[in-house]
Amino acid sequence: MGAQQLYVPLAAMAAAHESMHPVLHNVATFHSLRLVDSKEFDVLGILKCGIPVKPRVGFPPFWVCDQPERCPRCNLQRVQPAKDEFLPAFERGKAWYSVTVMGRSNPDQAGVKIEVGRDANNKPIYDYLFRPSDHFKFAKLSKFGLDDPDNRPNIVGESLQKFMTWLTDGKYFDGLHTFRDVDLSFFPDKRSGVGTGIAHTCNCHQHGYGNTARIFTSKIAARMWFGCVKVLRKHPDAFGELCAYPDILIRPLPTPKALKKAINYVIKPFKWVNWYLNGLKHGCPVRALNGEFYQTAYNLDLVLPGTAQGTVLGNMSQKSGAYYIGDPPPVVLSKQQVKRYLERSAADEAHAWESVRYVNHLEILANRNRKKAKNETKTETNNHPARNHVA
Repeated sequence: MGAQQLYVPLAAMAAAHESMHPVLHNVATFHSLRLVDSKEFDVLGILKCGIPVKPRVGFPPFWVCDQPERCPRCNLQRVQPAKDEFLPAFERGKAWYSVTVMGRSNPDQAGVKIEVGRDANNKPIYDYLFRPSDHFKFAKLSKFGLDDPDNRPNIVGESLQKFMTWLTDGKYFDGLHTFRDVDLSFFPDKRSGVGTGIAHTCNCHQHGYGNTARIFTSKIAARMWFGCVKVLRKHPDAFGELCAYPDILIRPLPTPKALKKAINYVIKPFKWVNWYLNGLKHGCPVRALNGEFYQTAYNLDLVLPGTAQGTVLGNMSQKSGAYYIGDPPPVVLSKQQVKRYLERSAADEAHAWESVRYVNHLEILANRNRKKAKNETKTETNNHPARNHVA
């Protein structure tokens, strides 16, 4: 892990977190989103992740901290299975795109845009399919942080997650694999209500990649934008008000290589090292930034909607039955799943991918039994060496 980008700042911040813990533990807070008890953050785990350990049956020969949204190494536990499942399905989808949805405070930055190429510096070139500011006059909204009294981070985070489901329900996408993400920005602010002299803003968003038979026209883009507005306003804590303007970015993925690159981008850990370094660049004093960062960033995943494992929707979910287009990952099935498959297979109702999943299940069990028998034989030999002696 030590060779990874930003590992030294990552390790230093993890160690600093441990030193801050007894100082700020159980500090009184004024809002439910202010997290000061960071016991969920496994500091030692992230520092030791990847270190070789004594081999054990059924476990890798190195330390795994299992924090994919914090640890770049553990993030690979999410990336590789996604590639194994959906890269072989590239030809089974009509067309593939990545999509990013976020909330903007500035209406001039909102809309629906699609990447149409790259410039001489390999920077993306976008074409706006729909920009609301070209048609309507909108007021600029205030930005917000996790301590926002109106609960806007949760409103935006939960609404954008629901919007990704809305995209597949409305057949704008036939299938999507989505993941939560967030950006924090720290800056000096004497008006800070928590006494650190540091304030922050929060930008919740969703990334995804998927397939669709749709052609994204200006008309379709406008429907998508207003659909997201409707979802935001329908949140029970929004009371019909719009707290952010949707900004939707679509990127075509014309080749398997492009899809692979998109998976790497969509499934990534939070950039909390960058948040801290940018806070220093903004002029935040180190001690004050440490206090604000401790209370805000380390357990951010606990207040975001969804899970670290993402969400599969439409024909990228096995729940879609015959429409599922992926290669099912190898897993051990439950007794109920095995029973259900055998019943469906006997009735000639099982889908092809279900048969593949069942074969994978049998292979996993067979490998386990072979390893178990080998270990038992080795143990028997070590316990009774005389029995194996040839005179």
